[in-house]
Amino acid sequence: SFLVASIVGGAAAAVFKARFGARAVLLAASMVVVAGSLAFGLGNAVAMLVLDRILQGAGEGVVMALCYTLIPEMFPKSLLPRIFALESVAWVSAALVGPLIAGAITEVFSWRVAVLVSVPAAVAFMLLVPLCVPRERGGDGARLQMPLVQVALVAFGVLLLSAKIEAIGAVGAIAGGLVSLGAAVMLDRRSGVKLFPSGAFDVSTPLGAGMLLVLVMAMAEAPSIVYTAFAGQRLWSFGATASGLLSAIVAISWSVTAIGVAHLPRWATRVYVWPAPLILALGLALQVLALSTHEILIVVAGQIVIGASFGFSWARLCEHVMETAPAVERDFAAAALPTIQVAGVSIGAALVGTIAAATGVEGASSPDAVVTALLPVFAVSALIAASGFYAAMRAV
Repeated sequence: SFLVASIVGGAAAAVFKARFGARAVLLAASMVVVAGSLAFGLGNAVAMLVLDRILQGAGEGVVMALCYTLIPEMFPKSLLPRIFALESVAWVSAALVGPLIAGAITEVFSWRVAVLVSVPAAVAFMLLVPLCVPRERGGDGARLQMPLVQVALVAFGVLLLSAKIEAIGAVGAIAGGLVSLGAAVMLDRRSGVKLFPSGAFDVSTPLGAGMLLVLVMAMAEAPSIVYTAFAGQRLWSFGATASGLLSAIVAISWSVTAIGVAHLPRWATRVYVWPAPLILALGLALQVLALSTHEILIVVAGQIVIGASFGFSWARLCEHVMETAPAVERDFAAAALPTIQVAGVSIGAALVGTIAAATGVEGASSPDAVVTALLPVFAVSALIAASGFYAAMRAV
């Protein structure tokens, strides 16, 4: 529900920005996040918790998309690689500190307190927005419309992929989810009200192939996000804090690599983009080996390689997507990047979740049972990552 709402928020961000201005929309979206976080931390009923996660996801989806659109607006082109590297540092700081603080607070107090910690962070963000975001007038987006049908198809597709249905029903749900997502893309190409820039996911164009690569790499990363901490707890008896750190290794590696790449000579974009899906596939293959051998050091190595695949390529890939978009759709392409990334994680998490459910992860009580359940998850994700090499070759 959080990820689907993030997709909807990201899709709406460009329209909101054009109509009301980035500053006003960022403040309003932050208030939605605060409301969702407060309600989630204090709620009891499951239905209410799901609704609260929808509020959090919608608000954060808008914030993520708008921050991406502001990067090319606020900084000269020559600084974009370093700005994207700094964006990675900001992200890794949250990804590292967040799980560690949340794990420690959960162990000492409760998960509710850990959730509520996000409220002062969101308030701090709101205080910074007027200082950092230029004032601009809205109203230029009166003609813009929300691509409601495409967004609904994407949301429905992700929900179908996430559905917990047994046996043949699960196959049908996966097929239906993929059909729904494909229909969203095909309809978007013919529609005058678009969710994605023209030519998105069309491998015959650099823009389309680049966006497809963003989607595929995000899909392949999903098991590392979803199951690494789980494996740390079940296989190596880690507590919440240590499991959070194990999961955050990807973010640390991503950030360190991004900083290093930002200071390298500006080589051809293909030097950064072509190897990325293969490096990601290698990292996921290391996770398969780690599960097979129960070696925690191999898990750490796999997490480092996964993070490095993104840190090495992500800034150049995002910049490339923005540069290859038509000038009139450049902001649109920038806003679409985090939406596509979230959609990829959503689809990947749904697919690997279905695989894990089919292999018995929920009832896995012994380490061997956990390994049996998770091996197919990481193996399939490694194949998905490797398939991204074709898109990488076509993108640049």
